[in-house]
Amino acid sequence: MGICNSLCKSANNKPKRSSEKTYNNQRTYVPPVVEKKINPNAIIENVSNSTIIRSISEINGDAIKIEKCKNSTIIIMDYSAQVNINECTNCTFFIAPCRGSIYLNKCEKIKIISASSQFRCRDLSDSKISIYSTSKPAIERVKNLQLSCFCFMYTELPEMFSKADLSIWDNSWSEYTKFSQTTDPSHEIKYFEVNSDEDFMADYRRALKDQEISLDQYYPIAFTHGMSLPIHKENNHMIVLLKEAYLDNSKMIELLKLELLDDLNIRLIKTCTLEKGNKIIQEVESVLKTNKNNKLDFFVKGVNNTNPNTNYNNNHNQIIPNSGGSGNISSNNKNFTIPATIIKNDYVLLWFVTDEENFDTYVNILDNELENFVSILKNDLHVVKSENKDQRDIKNEFFEGNKKLKELLKMIFNDYDI
Repeated sequence: MGICNSLCKSANNKPKRSSEKTYNNQRTYVPPVVEKKINPNAIIENVSNSTIIRSISEINGDAIKIEKCKNSTIIIMDYSAQVNINECTNCTFFIAPCRGSIYLNKCEKIKIISASSQFRCRDLSDSKISIYSTSKPAIERVKNLQLSCFCFMYTELPEMFSKADLSIWDNSWSEYTKFSQTTDPSHEIKYFEVNSDEDFMADYRRALKDQEISLDQYYPIAFTHGMSLPIHKENNHMIVLLKEAYLDNSKMIELLKLELLDDLNIRLIKTCTLEKGNKIIQEVESVLKTNKNNKLDFFVKGVNNTNPNTNYNNNHNQIIPNSGGSGNISSNNKNFTIPATIIKNDYVLLWFVTDEENFDTYVNILDNELENFVSILKNDLHVVKSENKDQRDIKNEFFEGNKKLKELLKMIFNDYDI
């Protein structure tokens, strides 16, 4: 018995093979704990008087921690999960597209260009920030803060936006929420335009002089004025709607260059995406039926002909009415049936403020350069004063279209006083 007991104990004390599964008291399989490796490139601490550049594939979507740095330029060119910047002084940052939030805390004399789904800062003073943020930036306890639209460019940047799941059209940079209220004027947030502030870009130019970038372009993010530009009730508004699935982003950004729009006295206020089936899209269709300035045929252009109930006329870029469609829109006194395959696409909406003459000029430019913008809507504030009945009818039509368009803008941009 003694020999048997010894053999049994010896067998029980043998280490288990790695291929064997382990179970708890309830006989449930417990997977082994795998420790996540810390990415040393994603931690930058206690750096002084230095230039740090993290290139493509050095971060690979990890979380970034930057802490207690002074008098330094830190450039992250790879996408990330989230970024925390704490207790930094007199530093310049560029943060490539971040899937989550970028949070600045207890920093002063900071210059930062960043892109993220959320931007937050607290206890930030004497700083300039040029940002892209999908959601409204959250700002608390700031002093002498200046804010601008994102502006940066290098070859892989559009790919970084894609990897971080950020749409280049959903930038809410100016629609910040300010949590701390005070009457001290130094706590008010001011706006600046990067193109007129060469000093803002100086550190980036020095740090990246050997890199393949161009700081004179605004692609892949269009420069939008947002709430930095007062919107007056007498302004003319223009909406351009594009089908996202068929949108050539690079070409569209070329048509939204700041210099071109400035020459035409056009201001791009905001861009956004609208999901399929959105109530706003239905309202747009309603406006299109009565608004004389439209390009309705592009609702039905460039669609993959996969619906058996649809005949696509390549010569006229129109859908020929057929049974089995999912909606009707009137154009040129004809009813076209829009199949379900068409309205599944999301849309990109661009909102401009301009005048009538430059509106027409810009329409011609879009006509020559684009193949897939869906519609153009304009409110016309010119009143025809005449006793002629036909002209009175036209005047009423203008007012009706203007009213619908403003209601539409308020639905989309409820933060703006239009």
